[in-house]
This record gives sequence, structure tokens and C-alpha cells, in this order.
Amino acid sequence: MSILKPLLSKLICKRLYALPFVFFSIFLICAYKYMQKYFDTTTAAEFLFFINTPMEGADKRLIHVFINKCLLNPLLYSISICYATAILSLPLKMMNKQMAFLGTILQKIKKYETITLITLSILVSVFYLSKFSFLKELIAMHGAAYDTFYEQHFVQPATQNIQFPHKKNLIVIVVESLEETFENKDFFGQSLIPHLELLEPEGIKFTNFQNGWRTTYTAASIMALFSGVPTNVIGKYFVNAYGENLSFLPEYYSLGNILQSNGYQTYSVQGSGGNFSGLGNFLIAHGIEHIIDNKEMETEYNIAQPQDDWGYNDNVVMDVSKKVIQNIDRSKPYFLLIQTLDTHFNYETHIPNHGKFDNSWYNTIYNTDIQIYEFIKWLKTQPDYENTVVAIVGDHLRMGNNFPMPKERFVYNLFLNAPKPKTTVRTFSQIDLFPTVLEAMGAEIKGHQLGLGVSVFSNKKTLLEKYPDTLVQKLSKRSKLNEKLWKIK
Repeated sequence: MSILKPLLSKLICKRLYALPFVFFSIFLICAYKYMQKYFDTTTAAEFLFFINTPMEGADKRLIHVFINKCLLNPLLYSISICYATAILSLPLKMMNKQMAFLGTILQKIKKYETITLITLSILVSVFYLSKFSFLKELIAMHGAAYDTFYEQHFVQPATQNIQFPHKKNLIVIVVESLEETFENKDFFGQSLIPHLELLEPEGIKFTNFQNGWRTTYTAASIMALFSGVPTNVIGKYFVNAYGENLSFLPEYYSLGNILQSNGYQTYSVQGSGGNFSGLGNFLIAHGIEHIIDNKEMETEYNIAQPQDDWGYNDNVVMDVSKKVIQNIDRSKPYFLLIQTLDTHFNYETHIPNHGKFDNSWYNTIYNTDIQIYEFIKWLKTQPDYENTVVAIVGDHLRMGNNFPMPKERFVYNLFLNAPKPKTTVRTFSQIDLFPTVLEAMGAEIKGHQLGLGVSVFSNKKTLLEKYPDTLVQKLSKRSKLNEKLWKIK
């Protein structure tokens, strides 16, 4: 014990200098891999917006994975690295002189070990910091000059710009991570969404629905659908008490407001927590009168089926949506927003195995495909189906890398009971859905544009079609108009 005490005291103190440097470098390596696997399509601004909004209803498994892979594992690795030579030298100190030469080598290594570890850790940290593209975006966001691109292309939604010759019902089914790519039989061997393919001949399906700028996660996608503008947040809003100070387009005349002011009953159904990412607050502020989330399903609809970690599965969401429609006053038009959940990346649900695929992720996508198809089949039995426009859209491209995907990928879209456009060959993003769903209902929009979005039922070019190679660069510049819309001061 007389040997151990001074050795332990000395090695603990000396290695503490290197420990934080080694930990930080390993943390960066693990965090980079984590971001690549789970958030590879997310931009810096979207990440900032995401962490500034409420975490209610979040998938806790992603948080657990982050804690284990990016905090606990780096801590264990860094302790092991910092104290490896010291621990190895302890038995040598107590062994005979024949092993003394090994102890001498270890002593020489230990002499420069701390400074070597610190130097290597700094080099590794600098290298991986340079690989985090969103850090470069953050720096660019702070130093960006103001530009007038928004002012030149933005159309303020207003009552006088929108007319409803016929008030059709509107159902928008926002399907988690649903891609047109899943129909690629050459890549997957067979379509992962064959039932949706059965519906396509009776509807309108546009080409080239792309992930838009700052609209690559669910809340941002739905906000774009409602407003025709991407989310906006700048670096100084890095932390703001879970969204309490972040404004969600206050006083903006969005999709829900437009329909509500035209006499529509407005509903939202989702299997997860209603205010995840602040979406509940946004919907309430933008014309949605009734929000049915997992809590409402449990208390008001007496759903006995157990929830997954994140909420109720898509079969429950669709069943509750049927009940909502059945209870709606049919003498008035209605708008129903349905959000599915099961096909979220890295989300293992408790759904039946249909035996269609060996791959569990494929099976989940296939199951949601069935649920939507069965819902549409039921909807067709309702007396007002012909007067109901249904938009089935993916919220964004699938994040993460749970399974290989083709290089060329597009978000899914299908419009039922909508007018026939002159062409379905279009290039557009989530912001274009705002005027698009309104014109799908037969609404007449002056100039076919609202916000930055252009209806793809019209012949007018979208911003992606006007600026295919430079749009992201143009939108990345700061805009006084955009900051005013989001009340960023």
C-alpha cells in the first residue's frame, strides 16, 4: 500500500490536466457520428430552432442514445486513455527486477504523456470542429448582411387575395418521412408503398418535391405548409427557455386562419404530444380550434391500446381521425390535419408484422401505407367524399441511415379530388404547399402565390424553378422582412 498511495495521488492529479481535452475530442468524434446517423439532413438554423422549442412528446430513445454515445462513452474512453499507462505501471512496480525495463519504457512515455495527449486532442478537436458544417453556418448567420430577396419575392397573405367559389372540405395527411423514393422497385426489389400507388391513378402526383431550406423536420415542414415561409432563428436565440420567447409567425394570416375566417371547422389529430417542437402553440395561434393528441386520445376517446414511447401508432391515429370526421357538423366545411408517426427514423414501433418484408423498417413503412389506404377507402364511403380534397404529403426526406437509400430522393405527394393541372412535372418544396393545397380545393389566389410559396397547380414558376442552383444561398442571407415576420429583434 505504501507504493500505491503516492502513485495514485500523482497519476490522478497529473492526468486531470489532459482529461478534459481528451474527453472533448472524443465527444466531437461521437457527436459527429451521431449527427450523421440521426440528423444528416438538418441545417444549423433548423437545429437552433429545434432546441429552442418544447421537448414535449420527443422520442426519448434519441436522447438516451445521445447520452450513452456522446457523453458516457467518451467519458469512459477518455479516462481509459488518460490513465492507461499509469494503471499498467502499477503491477510492474510490484514485480521483480526482470520486468524493470518495461517500467522504464512506461516511465519515459509517461514523462511526455500529458502534453502529448493534450496536443493530439486539440488537433483532433480542430479537425472534427471543421467537419461540423452547421458550425460554419452559425458563424455565417451571425455575420450575414441584410438582403432584399424576401422583399422582392414575398406575397403577404390577405383576405382580398383569396376567394372560395366553392368551399370544399380539406384533409391534409402529413406522413412522417414519406418519400416517393419508396416506390423505387429497382432499388428495394418491390415498392414499400404499393397501396398508395393504387390510389395514384385517381389523383394528382407532382414530380420533384424536394426538401426545402430550413424545412427538413416535421414542425418546420408543417409551419411552411401553413405559411409559405421557412422557419427563422438566428444565433443569439441559442437558448430561450424551451420556446417561451420564440414567436411563431404572430399575426400571420396562415392556412388555418384563412380557412377558419371562411367558416371552416378546424381540427388536428396526432398520436404524439401536441406541443412537441412548439407545434401545438403554432397551430392554436394559426386557426386550429381542436387539437387531438395522445392525451386527448387516452382521456376523451378512451383508447385502450398501449402507447409506444412517443405516442399512439398510425392505426390509432387513423381510427380517431374517422371518429373526428363522423362527429363533425357536416353542414359546415371542415379542415382536418392528420400527422402520422410510425415511419420516423430510428423509431421501432409495436405494429403487426405483415410478413411482406424481412426488414423491420420496410415493414413499418408498409404498415403506414396500409393504414392510409384503408382510411381513404373508408373516406370514400362518406357522403361528402366528392366534396373533400385529400392531400397526402411527406413532411420531409427520411433522416438518418437505418437502411441504404438511392442517391436521387424526393418527398411524396398525392392530391385526391383536386383539379387537373396542365403539367405535373414541377420542382417545389414545403413552402409551396401553402398556396398549392388552397388551389387544390378550388380557391382562387391572386398571382397564385402566398408567402414565398407558389401553387404547383398553376403555371407560375416556383422559387426552386427560378433559382435551382442559388436559392439556398439567396435565402440564407438575413432579411429584415423575415425577422419582422418572426418577431426577431
